[in-house]
Amino acid sequence: MAPAVAALSHLAATEIYAFHDLLHQKLFLLDGRKFAVQLGSNRYAPDTDKHFSVDDFLYSRCAVVANGRTFYESVLQNPKRMPKEFTFESILYLPEKAWKLKTGRDDYDYSPDTWCETFSNSEGWPG
Repeated sequence: MAPAVAALSHLAATEIYAFHDLLHQKLFLLDGRKFAVQLGSNRYAPDTDKHFSVDDFLYSRCAVVANGRTFYESVLQNPKRMPKEFTFESILYLPEKAWKLKTGRDDYDYSPDTWCETFSNSEGWPG
């Protein structure tokens, strides 16, 4: 993550915020049942007593984004390509770390317009 943090820290504050917004938008679009049922051991299985970790699903969606545009778009088109046992939580902290490197301060308090937590995308979770 260090190279990404360094690159982002060289941008203006408004561009760090724009990156944060874009990250959340991409994660939001992957927030849906059709993606969650494709996970490996943490797959969404509503008709069972199996525990579903909303955090793990978010981190799996982060892995999709972190793997680049081509992979991201392929998963959007074909949810079966969703990573089964792979997560990448650290991308969530990229804007905050870039801000700290840029300013030397721990006061990053930007909130993206789009919420990316699991179950935020009501269109992705019909019923």
